[in-house]
Amino acid sequence: MSFLETIYLFLIRWDIPIYFIAFVGIVLNLIRFWQSRGRLRRAMFGFERETGTALRTSALVGLLFFSAVAGAVYYVNTSIAPTLPAELLRPPTPAPNIFATPLVSPTPLTAGSPGTLRPRVTPNLVATATLPGAGQPAAPTSTRPPAQPAPASGFIPEGGGCTPAVHISEPRPNTTVFGTVEFIGSASGNDFGAFTLEMRGPGTGETWVDVLGGRSFIPVTGGSLGAVNLAVLDNGLYGVRVTVLDLNGLPAARCTIQLTVNNE
Repeated sequence: MSFLETIYLFLIRWDIPIYFIAFVGIVLNLIRFWQSRGRLRRAMFGFERETGTALRTSALVGLLFFSAVAGAVYYVNTSIAPTLPAELLRPPTPAPNIFATPLVSPTPLTAGSPGTLRPRVTPNLVATATLPGAGQPAAPTSTRPPAQPAPASGFIPEGGGCTPAVHISEPRPNTTVFGTVEFIGSASGNDFGAFTLEMRGPGTGETWVDVLGGRSFIPVTGGSLGAVNLAVLDNGLYGVRVTVLDLNGLPAARCTIQLTVNNE
């Protein structure tokens, strides 16, 4: 971000307080200007005239300064702001979730025969988070029953709004999971702004809960969407959805699957 863009953003975000300060400054300097005129009319000695002239000059300078500030803010809002990139005007990233944990190396889910790892692409760098109640020992990562071995990017669930650009390929829909699970899939698109990963079920009060600790602004294609500790959840059927938001922060695409959590 350049120095000029930083100034533009400051004037755009603080335009109302700046307008108020400029208005107060203009009013105060108008009062000083009329006081100086009265002093000059009543002046009988040179010193009094000099004082009145100095007061009038400083009042005029103040009027010009505060008028220029108000005019600059108006010009930036009406002429400069529409030309700035949408990324600059996007609200600041929300504070991180207090339950978020540091990044860890992804733990692969087991699939097929024991000891055989599912082929995966190298995950993109995304946040790893735990649900409320973190701090309990996490059970080993696994799925039950195992899915057929296949590249993570080669499987796209049917239904649920899933598309090649927005989907969850692992864990497979309608499988049983427990412990710390890494979600593999894609969250991208031409108008990509950010994506969220949410779950809903018995352990969330049947409401959608963000499990990544906030939005992720890095698109993912056939990689890691995030790793979540499910050991703190009650057993039961859960919905999992990945939502892609456009540059305006509005939902642009969404994929939803069903999983069973069974932490025995």
